[in-house]
Amino acid sequence: LGLGASDGKETPGKPSLDPAHHVARFAPRPLLMVSARRDTIVLPVFARALHSAAGEGSRVEWHDTDHFFSGTDREKILESVAEFLKTSLSSVK
Repeated sequence: LGLGASDGKETPGKPSLDPAHHVARFAPRPLLMVSARRDTIVLPVFARALHSAAGEGSRVEWHDTDHFFSGTDREKILESVAEFLKTSLSSVK
């Protein structure tokens, strides 16, 4: 995403700050990203790049709102997150 070293790779004493460089370390663990289509802080293009870099086991939910989820049914979103956790954790032994 362009943070830290210009090539996005870690160099000794100067690790990359780019979340896209680190998110793949989660794979293949379940990862849910809740993103907003009208986000002006984490732009959708960056959210898509982060999701793409996350690899296997990741899922993204898009909501038609801003970064703060204004005007959304937050309870419904939290229910979706809870369902993801329930489903994901039920397969963990």
